[in-house]
Amino acid sequence: MVRAWALRIAFLVLFCAVSIAALIPPGESNASPVWMPNDKILHAGAYGILSINALLAFPRRPVWLIGAGLILHGAAIERVQPVMSRVSDPTDLLADLAGVVLGSATIYAWRMLRGAPR
Repeated sequence: MVRAWALRIAFLVLFCAVSIAALIPPGESNASPVWMPNDKILHAGAYGILSINALLAFPRRPVWLIGAGLILHGAAIERVQPVMSRVSDPTDLLADLAGVVLGSATIYAWRMLRGAPR
């Protein structure tokens, strides 16, 4: 069994990594990598992983609270991106929301299969 403190450290590292990746100024090209033609998949994946990790790291916190916090983080990132010479895109926030919903649904289903409290 993974200890709660290890999951919380992992969440902090992932949270910081996503924040930095979303705010660093673009290089010569602001295009998605060749292997990922749609950056919305990156957004959904990042926030899906963040939500899964957060729900495992903080199991007593309400799912809606963790989800709302992550969505507020995504909204804050979109507001700050123009200051960092990045392009803000409202559809990125929708992709973040999709990731949070999918991550939360994954944990919910996993808990139901295990018979754990939801």
